Amino acid sequence: MTPPAPRDPAEGARSDLPGGIDPRGVPRPGGGHDTFVVTAAVVVALLALAFTLGWIVYHQLVTG
Repeated sequence: MTPPAPRDPAEGARSDLPGGIDPRGVPRPGGGHDTFVVTAAVVVALLALAFTLGWIVYHQLVTG
């Protein structure tokens, strides 16, 4: 059995890496900023959803 051919490091060995990480495992320059923006957007969206649902439930209870 022959061993597999070596891969070029520039091509990368894995395709399931998260955004912001290049195939060699070195963080890209904008990776941290992009992750922060996405995290902040998710937090704001969840807070807006919680506020909206709370507003609806409160007014349903008040008006009976």
